[in-house]
Amino acid sequence: MVLSREYFEEVCRLARNSNQRSLFSRDLLDRMEALTWFDSTLNQLSAPDGRFFILGNHDDELDPKLIRQTMQESGWVDLGGAPS
Repeated sequence: MVLSREYFEEVCRLARNSNQRSLFSRDLLDRMEALTWFDSTLNQLSAPDGRFFILGNHDDELDPKLIRQTMQESGWVDLGGAPS
């Protein structure tokens, strides 16, 4: 089952209204196309204590360097180990 961009935009809209910490852990992407959704999904989240992420094995199978770079350039903090 492939979830749509609209699904992720709605999830992020709901999370944005919660005003809590933002932590995205493991398997950010299943396909690189979803990285183009970043500005309308995860990058819409904000949190007073910061935004954090950890990549998972799905990301490692794609392009972890580009995924990390995109996240970090948007202010997300990488809590994972050494870059792949």
